[in-house]
Amino acid sequence: MSQLKLSGGDLDVTNGQLSEVSGLDEIRQHIETRLKTWRGERFYDVLGGVDYGDVVFPAEDRDAVLGELRREALGTPGVTDAVVVIVSEGPASLVVRGVFIANLAELDDMIRAEFGPIQIGQEA
Repeated sequence: MSQLKLSGGDLDVTNGQLSEVSGLDEIRQHIETRLKTWRGERFYDVLGGVDYGDVVFPAEDRDAVLGELRREALGTPGVTDAVVVIVSEGPASLVVRGVFIANLAELDDMIRAEFGPIQIGQEA
């Protein structure tokens, strides 16, 4: 299985053709895309996405922020565990990175890989 490759949030076009990603890179891209999506942003899934407005950017409870980001990362198909770390933060921005464990069907094996850094918020 594969999905269209994103580069800087836009579709990646190489030699006039849309590029695709699969395997580990597909999972990494999916996690990063999910973590950049605000709850309610997608008309077809208004409950999907990170609750940045009520949980993340008030940032009153760091455990709640990390839990919200982890919850969204775990919604990625194939991902069985994820650890998210805040690398830096501002009043309306975060930089996060993390590690995930996923089941790659084509390898019939569990893998551990890193994702990020992902810049989220007003400076993103």
